[in-house]
Amino acid sequence: MSFIIFSQFNNCLQHIKKALINNNITVDIINGTKTRIQRKEAIEKFKQKKVQVFLLSTKTASIGLTLTTSYHMFFVEPILDAQIFKQAVGRIFRIGQKNNVTIETLYSKNSIENKQKIDNFKKNILNKKNSQIKKMKMIYLHSMLVMD
Repeated sequence: MSFIIFSQFNNCLQHIKKALINNNITVDIINGTKTRIQRKEAIEKFKQKKVQVFLLSTKTASIGLTLTTSYHMFFVEPILDAQIFKQAVGRIFRIGQKNNVTIETLYSKNSIENKQKIDNFKKNILNKKNSQIKKMKMIYLHSMLVMD
């Protein structure tokens, strides 16, 4: 069985990679440090099931990949941008996917990541223009920093 783990933070991906390797789990990673050739090789290893866990940066790997050999995806932290979230999910939830897809997002209790507030935020930005979305993100983040 193979898993895809997305994070917005390369540092986080490196910590996860180290922990997985220490537990004898095969892992590969795509982030901004890999060349196109290295990315292609990593994708091929994952498709051939030579890698159990594929760590992906949302900044560099949320578009253009078809990874239907997996059907379990985790987000290490919530993604505020609904479009990036949809693109990332689209890596495994594509034509050719033969399994039921499981997607989980990790949330920290009593933190800036409060699930209900993020879900409400995502609903509010779906029909906004790009300039309005940027402003709303700043307002949202500011309100979270001084939250209840």
